[in-house]
This record gives sequence, structure tokens and C-alpha cells, in this order.
Amino acid sequence: MKVSASNRRPLRPGFVLVILAFFALGIAAPKIFFYSSWYQSHRSEWSIHLRLWIQPAWWTVCIASGWVILEHMRRKVADSRRPRMGVLISPARAGFAVVFAFVCAVPMLALGLLSPPSPDRDLLFYGTVQAGFFEEWFFRAFAFGLLIQLGRMRLWPAAVLTGTIFGLVHLRGYSLSALTGQWTGLAFIGLGGVMYAWLFWRWRWNLWVVIALHTFMNLWWGLFELGDNSLGPWAATASRVITIGLAITLTEFMVKSVRFGRLFPPDTMA
Repeated sequence: MKVSASNRRPLRPGFVLVILAFFALGIAAPKIFFYSSWYQSHRSEWSIHLRLWIQPAWWTVCIASGWVILEHMRRKVADSRRPRMGVLISPARAGFAVVFAFVCAVPMLALGLLSPPSPDRDLLFYGTVQAGFFEEWFFRAFAFGLLIQLGRMRLWPAAVLTGTIFGLVHLRGYSLSALTGQWTGLAFIGLGGVMYAWLFWRWRWNLWVVIALHTFMNLWWGLFELGDNSLGPWAATASRVITIGLAITLTEFMVKSVRFGRLFPPDTMA
């Protein structure tokens, strides 16, 4: 999927601005709402389940609205190549991606079996399935994927930009002291976002591989106290690094293997 300098497509500033505008709106609006005095005074009246659906619902609105505008712009410039967000793909490609993600996350599961169970599993769905689907749909499929396919940004600038914002979104408390106290965790999440972006691109816009990997990694982290394992505190980080390493190594092997060619169709947007 390398593109020579002579054949590289020029950046489309208009598409980039629209994508970033809806991306920023999707991130900022829920944060402003959650920190508003009105919400703080009324949040106890709403169930926790309702509150946890506010942000994914807003992301869906931003994705749908942005897609309509971007499709209009695409037709206006007579671009016949429709971008792929990677959700509506063949069952075979989606199923294989889920199996692949499970295999890559086995090191975290193995460590989990050596760790005590997590005492707080009541909201596990929201931190695993919901987060895995909606975060990847918004950050990778919409922001990262469309910045490359429609905005014609380069791979790494788009991956680093969306990955950095992905990490910062997980910041708890907006202050300098909060940032300095959480920077290692945020950096790891940001690097994870860059890795998810690369996987999404490398798998020819198959979103299910990153949805599933994100979900399984969060699932084992939520089911078990991985930081309190019998191997030591370093093992939790090591299990995540091994999982990421497996995902990258196996992906490169399959992309270059003729046997797995059907899983990686040509990228018409390249």
C-alpha cells in the first residue's frame, strides 16, 4: 500500500476541515455538557445506564451528520470512490478479525487467570462492548479513516493526531495536575490509539479487528485485577505490550501471505 511521491494525491483542506469540525464537536459537546452546572445538579435523577449512553449517542449523531455532508462534497467533486468505514463488510472478514483479536489478547487472558477477579463488574458492558464499538467507530472509522480516504492526509499524521486526542479524551479532570498525574497512562492509551489506527488501515479498512481487539483487551482488564497478579506489577504492562506486538507481527505476516489474500482486498482509496 505504498504510494510513490509522484502519484501521491494532494490534500483536500475542505474535507479535512469538515471531518475535524465534527470530530471536535463530538468530543467537546459531551465534555461541556457533563461539566455543566445543570448536569451536575440533575445527574442523580438519571440512571447510570442513561448517562453512559449520552456520549455514544452524540457520536452517532456527529458521524451521521458528517457523513451526509461529506457525501455531498464527494459527489460535488465527482469522486466515484466511496470511502469505507469498515462496519458493513463480509461476515467472513468480520468473523476472522474477531478470532484474530481474541488470539492476540490471549496473553492478557492468561495473566487474568493468575490474578484475582475484579470486584466491580456491574458496568462491564459499557467499558468493553460499548467502548470497543463506539470509540473505534468514532475515532478510527470516522476521524482517522475519513481523514485519509476523503481528506487525503498521510497515514502517520492522521494516526498520531487521532491517537493523541484519543488518549487525552481519557483524562480524568481537566487541570495541569491531573495531566501530570496521569500522563503515563494517557501516553499508553494514545499509543494504543495509533496502533489501532494502523491496524484499521493495514487490514484494508476492516473495523472489526480493532473493535474486537479493543473489546477483548478491556474485557480482560475489567474482569480481572491484572495489576495484582502473582508475577509482579510489571506483568500487566508486559501482557498489553505482548498483545500489541502479536497483533502487529501477525498482521504483517498475513498481509504478505498469499494464503490470506481474500482478507485484504485492494484499497481503492489509495
